[in-house]
Amino acid sequence: MMPCHVPQTARAPRSAPRASVLGRRPPARRRWAVPAVPGALLLAAVVLAWAPAAPLAAPRVLVDRVQIVVDERMLTAREVTSYRELRLAQITAQYSGAERESLLSTLDNDVVDELVQRLLLESRARDLKITVSDEELQGRVDAIISRDPVAARQYAEDQLKDYVLKDILTRRVLQREVYANIAIPREEVAAECRRQNHDSREIDVGHILVRGQDPQALDKAREIRRRLLDGAPFEALAAAESQDPAVARNRGRLGFISRGQFVKAFEDAAFGLPVGTVSEPVHTEFGYHIVKVFGERARQNVDCERMDSVTANRIHDQLAGEARAKELQAYFKRLRAEADIRVLTP
Repeated sequence: MMPCHVPQTARAPRSAPRASVLGRRPPARRRWAVPAVPGALLLAAVVLAWAPAAPLAAPRVLVDRVQIVVDERMLTAREVTSYRELRLAQITAQYSGAERESLLSTLDNDVVDELVQRLLLESRARDLKITVSDEELQGRVDAIISRDPVAARQYAEDQLKDYVLKDILTRRVLQREVYANIAIPREEVAAECRRQNHDSREIDVGHILVRGQDPQALDKAREIRRRLLDGAPFEALAAAESQDPAVARNRGRLGFISRGQFVKAFEDAAFGLPVGTVSEPVHTEFGYHIVKVFGERARQNVDCERMDSVTANRIHDQLAGEARAKELQAYFKRLRAEADIRVLTP
């Protein structure tokens, strides 16, 4: 997926786990459209980010063999290499740690995917006869030069215009064929508000852990559950049977927890239980857990029928971003299925 077209929902930082095992002017008036044969393309992020992390270095691979073909449009190995260098510089400048390593591990595949998508959109812009006026193109170029003159000087004016032109055209394709079809009704905003109210609640939870992954461990967990259902006191049974190292201190009671503190399987089971009930054995990497919910309390209590504009807009933008991502995935899947795409070894 190309960068910058799909906004991502910001995530609040998660709470720390508890102490348990869970734990980017031409002289004549004319209109611009996609050329039939591409020039030197250095696509996507240059015009989308407008703040390259480093000047483009001369390509290390001085060959002109075709590497990517999408219908009648193509990119050479030099063009692919240049784009890869740009993406590498951006990742290195903008990310660190595990996130950087993850992006670098998929860089080669991501570069090919992004360039294929760019060519698909350029072809679609040509099919739709989407044009850009001379005045608009020059205005966008002037704005870029004014905003970041140092970065703009790295490119010849014709090259910069080519980048800006392609960016405008592809954005208009997406606006016409994807984004214009997305509408988030007020009812969906209210429903999401209620879901967030529910998911933001805290529950008072306890667990009894049986370590092991074998059938015997599962059988023991089932027996503990049966004893709880028969009326055995939870804390006493936890103290006697739980293999969580924290049991000597907490007697199985973890207190109030919120989502994001423990492993997913445990949380899914706990937050799915009504107050006062006991789960079936829950399998995690630590073994089998018998989970009981003792109570719950609201951490967020928004009136979803009378939301203020800030809250309503936040939820609307979140849902719209998720819908755009889903529609983009389906749109590119359809374009790929209808195109002749070849990726050749450079």
